[in-house]
Amino acid sequence: MANVEGDQSKTLAVVKPTARGASIPIHYPMLSETNYGIWALKMKIILRSLGVWSVIEGADTDDDKDQGAMVAISQAVPDDVMMAIAEKQTAKEAWDALREMRIGEDRVKKAHVQVLKRQLYKVYMQDSETVNEYSMKLTALVGEIRSLGAKLEESEVVEKLFSSVPDRFLQIIGTIEQFGDVDTMWVSEAIGRLRTFEEGLKG
Repeated sequence: MANVEGDQSKTLAVVKPTARGASIPIHYPMLSETNYGIWALKMKIILRSLGVWSVIEGADTDDDKDQGAMVAISQAVPDDVMMAIAEKQTAKEAWDALREMRIGEDRVKKAHVQVLKRQLYKVYMQDSETVNEYSMKLTALVGEIRSLGAKLEESEVVEKLFSSVPDRFLQIIGTIEQFGDVDTMWVSEAIGRLRTFEEGLKG
């Protein structure tokens, strides 16, 4: 699945996340045939900010929240998709229908996860790449796998990161493994350590 949405987003509502009363415009991502993974992640963040994600999880049946979630979803899907979910009675039903439409049956989903995992374990950082460039490519694959419901531990991703960078990083990786706890390290921390080391090499 591609995760590039271009300009397919629009500003249609505001949230007020701060105690100072500041409002932030919401840019709703537009669902396409290829971007469900990143679309779902962005919509989850938006629905949480609106305080209505609980109805999607099935933990809340408040009518106002359900209506709010449905309105948000309606702003983020094209007209043909909206027609396909128009008869759904709740936001959760609409959300689940969208997931099935874009992801498909479990068998298809699992097959896609396996394809993505093979891509993940085949990817390596090139000598011409920076840590930032490679980490973006790696974490994009990880995000896509997780968006399909597959479990991928942070420690697995850290291990993959450390085993797929060029030899010039062996020194810092050895230090991290000797003095740090790789099993509990966040991917963002591991990337940060590699990036700092890379900057030192440039200096």
